[in-house]
Order: sequence, then structure tokens, then C-alpha cells
Amino acid sequence: RTNLALTLAQLGDLTGARAHLEQVVALRARDLPADHPDLHGSRLNLASTLLELGELEEARTLVPDLVRGTLARLVQASSTLSSRGARAAARDAGFAVSGGPSRLGPSSAAS
Repeated sequence: RTNLALTLAQLGDLTGARAHLEQVVALRARDLPADHPDLHGSRLNLASTLLELGELEEARTLVPDLVRGTLARLVQASSTLSSRGARAAARDAGFAVSGGPSRLGPSSAAS
């Protein structure tokens, strides 16, 4: 349904695209957690379409959810990068590092 909506938008049928995107957002909001990336993407597509239609106030109602979704994704990416960076630094310092939760200990190579 998202692909159909985006195709309609590219063909200039913004009203048709809006209708499909509203359904996609409603279904995903029902079935997915509030911070799910697919729901965030659907809300972003709907907001963009609403802006193109000149529906500024309606698009603006989606902004709080979009900001929360973006922040959640940034925090998740940041923690992933931080833990990867910590593991890499520990490895560089000669510690054995597992791929999972931080279990640092002197590596056998460093002994």
C-alpha cells in the first residue's frame, strides 16, 4: 500500500496518495510499537504528502510523533555505535571482547 501511495504521489494524485498513506499509518499505529521505524517512515511520508497538498496544520499534527521517532532512532544508533566503539577500544588495548554484552577481560594474546 505504501508503494501504491508513493506511486500515486509521483503521478500527481496527492489526494489518492494521502488516502492510502492515512490507512498505512492507521494500520501500522495499531500493529507496531510507537517507536518502530516503519511507523516513523509512514508518518513522514504522510506529513510530506500533506505539505505538498498545502495542509500545513494537519501535517504539523504529525510533528511530535516524528520528533519522538527520530530521537528514538538516534538514541538507538548512538548506543549501538558507543558499544561498538567501546568494544573496538578494548580490543585495541589488548582485551578479549565478546560480540554480545560487554565482557572485558585480558586477552590470552596479551598474556
